[in-house]
Amino acid sequence: MKQYTILIVDNSEETLLKVESVLNKMPDLVPLCADSGTKALDLIKNHSVDLIIMDIDLGEDMDGIDYMMAINRTVRIPVLYMTILWEPKVMEKAKKTSPYGYLLKPISPQQLMVTTDMCLTHIKLDHQIRQRESDFTLVFDSIKELIFICDMHHRIVEANAEICNILDYPYEEMVGMAYRDLMPKTSHKEFDRVMVEFEKSGSMQFETLLLTKNKEEIPVEVNLSTGNYMGKKVKLCIANNICKRLVADEVRVEGKIKKAKDRFRVLTRYLSDVILITDELSKITFASDAVFRALGNTPEELLKLDFLQLIHPEDQENFAIRFEKIKEKAGNKFEMIIRLKTKTNDWKTFECNFRNLTNYDNIGGIAIGAHEITERINAEEKLQELVGQMEYTNFELKRTVEELDIANVTKDKFFSIIAHDLKNPFNAILGFCNLLYDDYDDFTESMRINMIEKLKVSSEKTYKLLENLLEWSRLQRGKMEFYPEKIDIYSLLFHINEQLETQAEKKSIRITSSVSTDKFAYIDKYMIATVIRNLISNAIKFTPKNGSVFIDIQETKADFYQLSVEDTGIGISKETLDLLFKIESNTSTRGTEGESGTGLGLILCEEFVVKNGGEIWVESQPNKGSTFFFTVKKWANNIGQSH
Repeated sequence: MKQYTILIVDNSEETLLKVESVLNKMPDLVPLCADSGTKALDLIKNHSVDLIIMDIDLGEDMDGIDYMMAINRTVRIPVLYMTILWEPKVMEKAKKTSPYGYLLKPISPQQLMVTTDMCLTHIKLDHQIRQRESDFTLVFDSIKELIFICDMHHRIVEANAEICNILDYPYEEMVGMAYRDLMPKTSHKEFDRVMVEFEKSGSMQFETLLLTKNKEEIPVEVNLSTGNYMGKKVKLCIANNICKRLVADEVRVEGKIKKAKDRFRVLTRYLSDVILITDELSKITFASDAVFRALGNTPEELLKLDFLQLIHPEDQENFAIRFEKIKEKAGNKFEMIIRLKTKTNDWKTFECNFRNLTNYDNIGGIAIGAHEITERINAEEKLQELVGQMEYTNFELKRTVEELDIANVTKDKFFSIIAHDLKNPFNAILGFCNLLYDDYDDFTESMRINMIEKLKVSSEKTYKLLENLLEWSRLQRGKMEFYPEKIDIYSLLFHINEQLETQAEKKSIRITSSVSTDKFAYIDKYMIATVIRNLISNAIKFTPKNGSVFIDIQETKADFYQLSVEDTGIGISKETLDLLFKIESNTSTRGTEGESGTGLGLILCEEFVVKNGGEIWVESQPNKGSTFFFTVKKWANNIGQSH
């Protein structure tokens, strides 16, 4: 089995070792490594390389694309680029080297193996195509008929060796000549008439004269048909020298026909494609020797068999319909991909061409040319599978990048919220500390004890707040446990109001609540406490002095409580409402007294509410205040038991 040599070029020793290690696990691969473009050029001089995995940024004056352009000037080697960033200008430059693909760093072993395997599949297919082109040229030049191909303007674009030898023209001189240049002027009018008929029928058989380079006339019989060559519509001309036929009697004509048939069999013996001829009932009347190599049957074993018997049951109905259509008119043809049964009852896939031969020397029947494409079909299926895997890998990579972007934004916002939520309580602590430190003797003992008690309470509350923030960070990293339990909403709200009492007193804002002591929810205490604290703190922040904040609770029919925090503040514009719960948007706004924020508080609220199985939303109008709603599950005995 052929071994494929892959050259890895990267200025990072770590990347070279990683890629080489993965490729060593793949069968039939021989990896070579170069840590610079110069070393890569030296290795190519002494080794036959099938594929280059090239880093675009080599840290040199020339990048990887420049080195590939230098390599391609002497030898064409497929390339697979590695890169960190997708830069449009760089990618446009890379396209000039016709790369097989791109690998984004850091490269996962699975991505590297799938992409490399797909590239090798392309390389193998390219080798097969070049081999088939070589085989076609060999067969084309070995045919003794005079064969040439014209474009739709009757100019010769291809000719086999036989017509060049008979007419004594070098191949280079014949290609490009007009078909009329090979005919005496006396035949031009008849040729024009034939072309008119040909345009109607799509195929013609006629006799004419061809001129050698020395102007000698050779009578020929021409079979003219249309086809595709190199992706363009062309006219295929197959001419037979009929000098002997014109002067021979009927017996000699029959002998010549027999000899032509024998020659046809000799020719078909060396063709890799299968040639079959059937009668109008699809019974096989002729089979080329290639059928033994393709299906395992001898030509004699197939004679008189029904071609339909060889076709896969799933393909028979479609074939039968088209076979009936082709029999309606001479020259009718169609192409179809069919699975045929081998002698060992396996199935092989063939690309078949069918043509009605009724007007061809009274042969009659249907000619079938079958080219096996089993390996190609399998390769295409494998390629599609690899492409699918590659698309999935790219999708996963894109999703990972998006998650990383969100994680980075979340991290930045997290540090901001720490400063935001801890600033006020620390200001209070520092304020009391400064008063005690600077004016200790100015206070009575009871006043000092009162300050110390407030310091103690404030420190404890701040410590608990810090704990909550750290637990939220663990949630972002997937390391925070979720502990829902039976919680008294009234008690939870009471403690939160105590924490925010100082903030509300500074602005003479009155906080009231309709929450009673008989409301129990099934929630994570620390998460929902953070939600309520954020919403009340925001309400105070955006409410002018002497305003009010009202906290309400309602029961819903879906076993949920709906809590709301309503303020008489400045309200929120519609444009800002659409951005409130999006972490990538900066919606931080200063309060009525210039209070600053981070814009992350509501993001935390939404995450914690959703984690607890609820929803959060807001209703607001500028200058009329805002109401934030969120839902939590009611406590029920069966809920507690199920958890």
